[in-house]
Amino acid sequence: VPTYVIDGEAYFGRQHLPRVRWHLQGQVGALPDISYDTILEKRLVAS
Repeated sequence: VPTYVIDGEAYFGRQHLPRVRWHLQGQVGALPDISYDTILEKRLVAS
């Protein structure tokens, strides 16, 4: 499981990448929610 530690907070898993990106970009805008995008969901949306 990928683990990211930023400002003393530990995030486990890819679903936290939007929040990790938000931290790295200077916390601009609203705090992102956890994301559980999957390949199947993306295929359904594209259909």
